[in-house]
Amino acid sequence: MRRIGWLLGLAACQGGSSDIPGQLMYMSALHIKVYDIEAGSSESVADGYEPYMSESGGRMWREGTSKLMYQPSDDPNNANIEVWRDNCTVCQFPTLSPNGEYVAWSGQLPDSTYGTAVAEFQSGSIIASFTGFTDRAAWTSSGALVIGGDALYRIEIPDDEPQLLTDAFPGAASPVVDSATERIAFHYENEIWTSALDGSDAVQVTTSGEGSRWAFFSPDGASLVVTHGQTNEPPLVVVDAHPAEPIDLDEAGTGVELVELAENAGISADGPFTWR
Repeated sequence: MRRIGWLLGLAACQGGSSDIPGQLMYMSALHIKVYDIEAGSSESVADGYEPYMSESGGRMWREGTSKLMYQPSDDPNNANIEVWRDNCTVCQFPTLSPNGEYVAWSGQLPDSTYGTAVAEFQSGSIIASFTGFTDRAAWTSSGALVIGGDALYRIEIPDDEPQLLTDAFPGAASPVVDSATERIAFHYENEIWTSALDGSDAVQVTTSGEGSRWAFFSPDGASLVVTHGQTNEPPLVVVDAHPAEPIDLDEAGTGVELVELAENAGISADGPFTWR
């Protein structure tokens, strides 16, 4: 199995700086945290679930079952703003559209069914809903949604019905889209795979006895941060997003484990995360 040749230096493993760019926004023990990878430091943002960071740096997460919170990227005080809650009974996996106009979330819809809703960011008014699609959705750079379920689907917003991308991956879940390479990463049969936006050119990225549940692309699309294992709060590992062969996460020395050895500073994630 192929190993990635991009490893953290000793200083990074001890809580120092790293050459890996960007920030990770993740949840650990019900705390929303942002980890600056280059600086090797983290900050707690709030208490909540399912954090998401937009490409512009705005931060969103769920507080309780029905409240969505937002932290603008240009707010020097890092103020947490309640967005809306009236049309959101159970709003899981909130994600912002690239233009900042819409929020997609999955959970209980106003008609008491379960599925995915798309709402206006400012007002919370639901403009589209799709019953039965309860997985995390991902936005493409053109403003469409990619969502899993019994297969991978694409939805043009606001008025299209889900269109089948491919039925080659029954049960594919938790897709994320990289705007730089226009590829999808998703969870399939306990591992992480990638494909083109139309479902073609599929590549298995990870393999391990413990499996891998969540993934997100690096800012340049060259790497993926993935969970190693499917227990509560598994460690995060950085791997090549385009390997010639699946990367064995159980093999010693594979990937980059984002762990600081300083007390209480381990980087693990309970649920989805974002790398920007």
